[in-house]
Amino acid sequence: MARKKKGKIVKIVVIIAIVGGLAYLAIYKSPLSPSPSAVELGVPESITPAEETVSVTTKEGEISENTAAYTIDATYPKVAGLSESVNDAINADIAKKVVASIEAFKDNLASFPEQDPSLYADDKSTFATVYEVFGPAHGILGIELDISQYSSGAAHPNNFALTQSYDVGTGASIGLSTIFKSGAAYLPALAQIATEKLEGRFGANWFKEGVEPVADNYQNFYVGENELTIVFNSYQVASYASGIVTIDIALSDIADLLNPKYFGN
Repeated sequence: MARKKKGKIVKIVVIIAIVGGLAYLAIYKSPLSPSPSAVELGVPESITPAEETVSVTTKEGEISENTAAYTIDATYPKVAGLSESVNDAINADIAKKVVASIEAFKDNLASFPEQDPSLYADDKSTFATVYEVFGPAHGILGIELDISQYSSGAAHPNNFALTQSYDVGTGASIGLSTIFKSGAAYLPALAQIATEKLEGRFGANWFKEGVEPVADNYQNFYVGENELTIVFNSYQVASYASGIVTIDIALSDIADLLNPKYFGN
């Protein structure tokens, strides 16, 4: 009898072991069960580039005026999502540029001979802005203000873009020279590429002086993930009817000239 009892105990142990093993496989080895993450296993995850972790949001600022002679309807971005000091620096600079543009508009109107306000009833002078925000890409945030200003009696409005780029780490304004290596001959390179692109678009009907290798011709720009966009204002490279003209230059085409601070080695 003792031997039979011992046999029964062995059978029970074996059955428990089998059931336990099947349960383990069902719970931990099932293809439907998620694999443990790298963090759970103590394996370091890949490091995300700094510019990809930056999240920028914007609110809208507005300046409005309505007088007998003119109306102003200016909207502009207010950046959020960066450090407080960087947000403040960028927003102060954007607001300063908008206010300066409005003051220039008013100064221009003041230079005209004074007229009877009743003449403005159906033909007021106007100032308006809309905006776009680009990036951040490669640690650079781009802002474009599209400005339309009209003087009473003019044939058409004057439309132009004003851009500014910012370092998202410091909030500092970035000029075109900043994104290139010190001493790099970037202006001739940009002029050559711009000439090829605009000839392809306009043929012979464009203004070549607008792309000559001088800094003023390339002051409006913004940086994308894979391209540098140059913005040419009305009349700079083509007729008024062509409006604001932009070209995209692949970063890979100018890689040897770019500043490694923003674009790596």
